[in-house]
Amino acid sequence: MNYDIITGTSFCDAVKQLQKVASPKHPKNDLNGKSVYRPLTLAETIQAQVYHYLETKELDLFKTDFATSSGIIYKPRSFKIQIVPVFDKLFNPNIAACSFDAFYKDYKGMELDISNVPKTNNFFLMALLGNSCHLHYNYSLIAEKHFNKSVNELISLSTYEGNDSARMLTVKPLDEMEVITWGCSSGEVNVLVKK
Repeated sequence: MNYDIITGTSFCDAVKQLQKVASPKHPKNDLNGKSVYRPLTLAETIQAQVYHYLETKELDLFKTDFATSSGIIYKPRSFKIQIVPVFDKLFNPNIAACSFDAFYKDYKGMELDISNVPKTNNFFLMALLGNSCHLHYNYSLIAEKHFNKSVNELISLSTYEGNDSARMLTVKPLDEMEVITWGCSSGEVNVLVKK
């Protein structure tokens, strides 16, 4: 396997561990003038799961939940969200958190209307995966063949009407009810790290 799993007692702890063990191959981003390792994006996490399966035919990476550096921002008093592939606040080892205040207008992510999520799940999954048809096809095929899940069962995003706020996107095990969702669980948090 080309990836290891880091398990932290919290998301912040997992991000701190990532700084200590990541190889030079692992993605970095600039944070306040310093280069830091970041958790994989949602698309990179799913890509790692799919490629691992295609190479080994093992489903182990689909049976673990993973925190990502991707997030969504809810626009106040609307059904619009922005997908932000790399959210710097999510991988700052000093303040890493699963949710936080963020001003919608300050970001330039892909905007989507989630007023009717079931009808937009296929489009939403494509957007999350960076419009990669190959990745979308393989992920959907694995979900259907091995876990009996359709694309419409993969995403669980609730509509949220309130102030500007951002949430981390998480990839859950394919055998759970909600696979791609926002927020992270309390307790142990996993991130994938490239070897």
